[in-house]
Amino acid sequence: MNKCLIFGAIFFLCICPSLGQNHRDWYLNLEELCDRYGYQYEEHLITSEDGYVTMLQRVRARLGDDDPNREPFYANIPLGTGEAMLFLLGSEESPGFRIVDAGYDLWFLNPRGTDNSRGHVNPDIPPEEYWHFDLIDISQDHVAALTYIIDETGYPQVHAHGYSSGGLSLGHAIALHPDFFNPRIRSLHYVAATMTFAHTQFIGFQLIASIPGVLATLEDFGVFAMTTQNIPVQMIGGISCGMMPEFCLLMQQFIGGQADPSYDDPDAYTNFIFR
Repeated sequence: MNKCLIFGAIFFLCICPSLGQNHRDWYLNLEELCDRYGYQYEEHLITSEDGYVTMLQRVRARLGDDDPNREPFYANIPLGTGEAMLFLLGSEESPGFRIVDAGYDLWFLNPRGTDNSRGHVNPDIPPEEYWHFDLIDISQDHVAALTYIIDETGYPQVHAHGYSSGGLSLGHAIALHPDFFNPRIRSLHYVAATMTFAHTQFIGFQLIASIPGVLATLEDFGVFAMTTQNIPVQMIGGISCGMMPEFCLLMQQFIGGQADPSYDDPDAYTNFIFR
């Protein structure tokens, strides 16, 4: 076993000498990225009406910038991804840092079930009960988040943003609670928004939907969540996308059903697929 680990380490170092440089931010979380590039970072825990404890992450401004008049910007990234995905291209190119540099007070919601938001007011809640939620339930996380942001900043409205399935959960929340959200959202922005999975081209979803009882079977084995936020998967992503962009193009087609073959930035592929 030890020989296998040593061989694997040597193989990794020999074939990927530039991987660490190309993906220098890859293994950093949002707090570490803010520390590296000089931004103010905060974490806030909130509780939804049904007892789920979730985390709001805040990138207020660059270090030394004490301007209190920054309008809050409420960002929602794809469900199941890491909040750092908008901060992996450095301080000049990352969408997250550019939003902050444009003068906004940036807040991120980590909805229930994500790595940073797996708490509950009942510490003894059974896993099968904790994980029994859907987009309708996640809307309560959005209600708690906006309530907290408005109370914390003193602004009566926020700019809201939904990226991919982050737009899906936000859109459901707005549709379910229009009287709450409409007066509290100053502007709403969607990027690659997913409003329904009815016509998804993701083969994985199609397979799961076509096999009766697959989700119940996984739950019987104690599998309630699948995530890419682990070192082995990230290493595979870094190696694959750095050395074989064609592989990442294939994966992008597998996930999204289409891809631009002329777009061959391995960093972008890695961030899209494995982050």
